[in-house]
Amino acid sequence: GVMTYTLDLYNESLPIVQNLVDKVNETAHVCILHGHEVLYLLKVECMQPVRFLTYAGKRNPLHSTSSGKVLLAHQDQAFIDDYMKKHLKKYTEYTITDPVQLSEVLSAVRKNGYVVTREEMVEGVHSIAAPVYDYTGKVVAAVTVLGPKQRFNASRIEYLIPHVIETAWEISEQMGYQRRNEGSAAGEQICPPC
Repeated sequence: GVMTYTLDLYNESLPIVQNLVDKVNETAHVCILHGHEVLYLLKVECMQPVRFLTYAGKRNPLHSTSSGKVLLAHQDQAFIDDYMKKHLKKYTEYTITDPVQLSEVLSAVRKNGYVVTREEMVEGVHSIAAPVYDYTGKVVAAVTVLGPKQRFNASRIEYLIPHVIETAWEISEQMGYQRRNEGSAAGEQICPPC
């Protein structure tokens, strides 16, 4: 059921996320969809003191967080339309509340395999997220790192993106997902609906 599944995701993710945090020294989370919100399933703190109000069990909106955008982008269109009708609240001057603009961002998320969010939830905080797949190729979670905009400048974000993506891939593989074109014989690859 959902509980054992979530527990599996938690247990498989923890050492991988810990490894990411040790490598890049930023705070990282694994997030899942919870109704119309993103739920922080786990959080690993970095050594740098961080004042962000995130914690395991916290819930946030989908449209104003990087992990939320990753999860929202991979729901069906009915879910997305419904969300846009009811939930596009403004949290900072940077929050995207225009459905057309948000749709463009979501399609970029699907195309690029990651998203960067700058001060859309909390002033002064930037974040990066990438999707985690299960064995069926469905997006079931997001890995996200966040930090103060002073430190998360363009080159720092550029450096972090591949690490976040790689971490999400590693968790996906633990969840039984097989990457395309990586060593498995043709025909036995599990490919997300392309």
